[in-house]
Amino acid sequence: NYKTEDVSMCQNAGQYDCILDCVGGKDYWNIGTSLLKKGGNYMTLCCDNIALGSMIPRLLFRRFIRGALPMTANYNFLLTKSVGADLAVINKMVDDGQVKVTIDSEYTNTTEGVNAMFKRLMSNRCKGKVVCNWAAE
Repeated sequence: NYKTEDVSMCQNAGQYDCILDCVGGKDYWNIGTSLLKKGGNYMTLCCDNIALGSMIPRLLFRRFIRGALPMTANYNFLLTKSVGADLAVINKMVDDGQVKVTIDSEYTNTTEGVNAMFKRLMSNRCKGKVVCNWAAE
């Protein structure tokens, strides 16, 4: 239970085949890799909260270190950029019901709404997308 337990203190070390990190950062990297089985896969979407020029060497180092050490976890990262054609494909998949987007919460475009939205985001408890509705007043 993430509300009552610290994930870094769980007794499940070495029990998971794959971890998908949607938060990023060195702490989650250390925790995540300790929970993986030998040869498991660790993938991050976010990397660390640093400039791209500093992030790339860090990601490559983690990938190298994991590949160089025998019987350790595999490390993968996904860097993305917005490309119109790719976004059109994703939009069609959502329209066709192939992808379901889970909305955690929705906020209005007001000072109070935006503050509440960031508070929710920073809680690390979101179970879906947090939306700011720019059309609402």
